[in-house]
Amino acid sequence: MDDELKLKTDAVTLFILQPVSRQRQWVSPQSMWNACLCVWIGYWGAVGGATHAAAPTQQELDSQKRYVARLADGTYRAGFYLTPWQAADEPLALDQQPLSDHANPWRWILDRTVPESDPPQSFVQLVNGDCLPGRVVGYVGANTNGKATIPAHYLVEPAVEIGEPGGSPLQRVRVVARFVQTIAWARRGVDRVEPGTLFLRRGQPIRFQSARVDAAQIQLLVDTGIQTVPLHQVAELHLSAPDAWTSYFSEHLTLDKTVSAAWFQMETSKQLRVTGLLSKTNLVLADGPDRSVRWIPGVQTAWCLERLWTRDGLPRIRRVWPADSVPVSRFVTAERRQAVLLPERGAPFRVDRNVQGGPLRSGSHDFGWGLGVHAPSDLVIPLHPCVIGLQTGFGLDSSVGSHGCVRARIHIAPPPSTDQPLFEGHVLVGSEHTVETGLLNISPAHTNSKLVLQADPVSLDPPRGADPLDIRDRANWLDPVLKLDRQQVQRAIQDLEQSSGDGQRNQLPPRR
Repeated sequence: MDDELKLKTDAVTLFILQPVSRQRQWVSPQSMWNACLCVWIGYWGAVGGATHAAAPTQQELDSQKRYVARLADGTYRAGFYLTPWQAADEPLALDQQPLSDHANPWRWILDRTVPESDPPQSFVQLVNGDCLPGRVVGYVGANTNGKATIPAHYLVEPAVEIGEPGGSPLQRVRVVARFVQTIAWARRGVDRVEPGTLFLRRGQPIRFQSARVDAAQIQLLVDTGIQTVPLHQVAELHLSAPDAWTSYFSEHLTLDKTVSAAWFQMETSKQLRVTGLLSKTNLVLADGPDRSVRWIPGVQTAWCLERLWTRDGLPRIRRVWPADSVPVSRFVTAERRQAVLLPERGAPFRVDRNVQGGPLRSGSHDFGWGLGVHAPSDLVIPLHPCVIGLQTGFGLDSSVGSHGCVRARIHIAPPPSTDQPLFEGHVLVGSEHTVETGLLNISPAHTNSKLVLQADPVSLDPPRGADPLDIRDRANWLDPVLKLDRQQVQRAIQDLEQSSGDGQRNQLPPRR
């Protein structure tokens, strides 16, 4: 097969940054799969003898494939090979099975072969859950550049290679201050966010009202006045960011005022996580090391003034959701927990991971996003008038095996006059099965209320097989989404634009 056709077949969709050698002979994925299947059958035929060993199930076969995807209707697809996405005449497909059906599009795609690196020691975490590994080295206030106003931003030296293909890597990028939640110079190892708190490398945390970062120090406004802390003494700075809904509408104001475009999110093996519009995500084919080629993705986020061309690391998972839906995880503001006796039970919830920091997996399936908890746990989500529904799955994490006992319950707080939960599932023992809520309607009358996702360990009347003291009651909320009223979202964006003057400070300057 010539080089041109080789490049076309290896240009897999949406940022398969894995190098492709021009010198290798291409073997079709179907041929590879047939060969593997023959080895599998030959092995069982040899060792099974007269016992007639059972053939592997389709789910067992799918678990060996490189990619797994979930569609909007909840069905799964698995495959060895992901074909190009952005070619006009070639829809996204797994092993020639289309995924780009408008009636049932894909929601996430996981590459099982891509490992995760260790968490970065220095990073910037955004209010939407995005993460940029790197070191903050300065701060620049808002200023006018021609007709546009450049918002206040932090200067960050990225720890991953970012830059347009063909050019030099960017030494610094500008991260818009109003989207920043946490700045870390030396990771503490604790994921819990405490707004308005500076954590020292040694010593007690400092509570503050506002903070300003310079090249060598941080100035804090505290109750007693101004306090200056040298940067080399700082571990993490947790800022008092706006509430989750304000930051969500601000993202729309920057990228999509019409509330009509699908959103895209990507996590890479280097712990980079970026979110932007699917329609504004670009791909460029570029030369890689060792005479290889790869696709370089360029994502325009709301929080970075530069387009983020991710030249470093492999994409582990990609997520897409429509404008009238949004993952629940970015709106969780608190976790209420009962007093616990064991340290493991005191572990806080994790976003898009199980409570131990591993992958989200329940009922023998992978999941693309969600919340990992250890029961008892009440996750609190503030409601906005634009929220009209909730849909989620729930199950014990696969790490507990046949153990653990938990029940899912979802309710509004304060409770309505009926005091009936929106949803109450049956008791689950072991991780083999999960429950699905279906679409739960949320009335506009619940404006200014809170949505509570409760993982109940059923301590009062546990069934047989339940662990004592809830030791293995590790549960996951699986692919949870809030359904939104687009008109209400548009009104909220307009209100935010008016409150910020003419909206100029939310506009991005010309791309660099």
